[in-house]
Amino acid sequence: MSKKNQKVGSKKKDIEVNLKEKRIVKASDIRKEKRAKKISNTINFLMLVLVPFALIFFGVLFQKETVGDSISWIFNNFGIVILNYVFIYTIYFMIQTLSKRPTLSFILTSLLYLIFPIISKIKFDVRGEVLLTNDLALAGNVGELTGFVEISPALKTHIIFGIIFIIIVTAIIFIKKIKINRKSSGINFLLFGAAFLIAFVIPATSKLVLSKAGVNLGVRFAPNTVHEKEGTWLGLYTNYIMNNMSEPDGYSKERVYAILDNAKNKANKIDEEILIDSFGDVITSTKSSNKVSKEKPNVIIVMSESFFDPLVVPNVEYSQDPIPNFRKYWNDYESGKMISATFGGGTSTVEFEVFTGETVEFMPYGTVPYTDLSQNIQNIDSIQKIFKENGYKTIALHDYDGTFYNRKTVYPVIGFDEFYESKEMIDVNYFGKYISDKTMNTNIIDQLEKQKDEDVPLFIWALTMQNHTPYQTSNFTEGFDRVKIKSDVLSDEAKDKLLAYVNGVYESDIQLKNLIDYLDKSKEPTVLLFYGDHLPSLYEVYYDSGMIDTKVTSDWNKDEMLKMHTIPYFIYDNYSQKEPKHDNITGAVLLGNKLLNYVGIKKSPYFNFLDTLNYFALRDRLFIDENGQVFDSITKECETKSKEHKLLEYDMMYGNNYIKDYMNEKK
Repeated sequence: MSKKNQKVGSKKKDIEVNLKEKRIVKASDIRKEKRAKKISNTINFLMLVLVPFALIFFGVLFQKETVGDSISWIFNNFGIVILNYVFIYTIYFMIQTLSKRPTLSFILTSLLYLIFPIISKIKFDVRGEVLLTNDLALAGNVGELTGFVEISPALKTHIIFGIIFIIIVTAIIFIKKIKINRKSSGINFLLFGAAFLIAFVIPATSKLVLSKAGVNLGVRFAPNTVHEKEGTWLGLYTNYIMNNMSEPDGYSKERVYAILDNAKNKANKIDEEILIDSFGDVITSTKSSNKVSKEKPNVIIVMSESFFDPLVVPNVEYSQDPIPNFRKYWNDYESGKMISATFGGGTSTVEFEVFTGETVEFMPYGTVPYTDLSQNIQNIDSIQKIFKENGYKTIALHDYDGTFYNRKTVYPVIGFDEFYESKEMIDVNYFGKYISDKTMNTNIIDQLEKQKDEDVPLFIWALTMQNHTPYQTSNFTEGFDRVKIKSDVLSDEAKDKLLAYVNGVYESDIQLKNLIDYLDKSKEPTVLLFYGDHLPSLYEVYYDSGMIDTKVTSDWNKDEMLKMHTIPYFIYDNYSQKEPKHDNITGAVLLGNKLLNYVGIKKSPYFNFLDTLNYFALRDRLFIDENGQVFDSITKECETKSKEHKLLEYDMMYGNNYIKDYMNEKK
């Protein structure tokens, strides 16, 4: 073989070897690529399966507080877990389709999914009640709400681990450079979006899917139980779809008129007791008050934030009575106990019931009247409107932001001529975190002094803020240890909270005396109604002391409901000399009407109707009849009146407002 041929053969061999080596390298690369792709697909699959599972786990952990209970809940509620997957992926793929950024999609979805369980847990710790859809109306006040927040150590730990989880997953997505195909992302969004519509939106399929998943649409008055079973998101959803007030049976113009005519006939009998002097002027005298004044008195209502009697808490000793002045006035003047509409919060709900005589018990669960009924509020009767009809100037004072609970918008509509919020008050000073009751006294007296030269009586509504949660001695530089406490059953944290509260309310009691001292010296006839809105949110105190047997408010029996909703009140005046009258109990819904009767002014048909009620208080799991007997539900003897009450309430808020037609015709 020639050298030339040898060279050619050698080259062929080299080429064949190179090709073989390249094929081997290529095959190796392909295997590596396949292996890498397989690993990537596995990671993606695990991310798709485990990440939502982890989010669901954290959402439950925030609520349950223990890992074991959280895992147990997940495996015992498989159908509800699947519905949560549908919700998470619908949000995730929607954001991903729009943004083409998986990192952003994951972060936003995680935050959106987890923030509400956190808020719900915080609310539960403060008030014993989970987050409701109506609470979302306060989102505009988030800045103010953060000042009320108390986060437990356990929840703080869980939140930290949740944040760490989000950071780790975000890092994996970033490092692995996980990319998305917009087309496939869009298809996934359509698929999960369709599943979302079937499960949650379309009525024909939603009921079936939810019931198969284990959602009980029949539960309405126990949101804590609902969230316990369904988790926060489904709990919010079912609260939303059950949030309506259906038309009562027998609702008609004729029925409304008949109820009001009956109330009018009974009211006429009461009017016969009103005395007329020799000049033909009405002397304000009623059977209930047994008092006489030729002038229309100024009328003041002070609703003191979280004011109640600390001595009702068992197994706690105090170095002195925290409210000695209030106790004296309670004994010396007309007084009693009020059943609050709420526990631990929800001030606006209590004031709404006092103002209007309408009970939230007939409304969808969790209704916040000032926000949820803002479009209907102008149709609702109120004591402010009645005072205005009787020639009064109506003024509201609140030493906090007027936008909170939509008061700045609602107050003029509900009947106030003027509203002064915190930034419009004079001589402002603080006690602890909030504007003091001393400041409120100064502003009440300022309004009374300015009105002396005018021939117009005043109705003043004063809503304080001094004793609002959070209760911590660290809020004070001084004045938190004038009343000392001793207890062998309270934890250190509970003791600190109670100590902060009782010293705050002790200061409120001093300011109450200062206000009444001023009224005693005044020559202007004046009536003062003083009460608290609800019990303070001292959850650990009530439980540790044995005042309640469970922290789950929906499990409270009628006796626990009574203890946790009872607030003392009294009505003072500076011109009558009468024996004190002590009512056993009344509801917040009747307290405003009681004040109208005390003053003795002409009332509206609806408030005349309230005089005909044969019960005092109506709450879920708590009913008190006109004899002061306590039951866990409405008695048969009171069913007729409660149905009439509900029908009139529906008429004003949701119906055709036949009451207004009746009033116009009778005029």
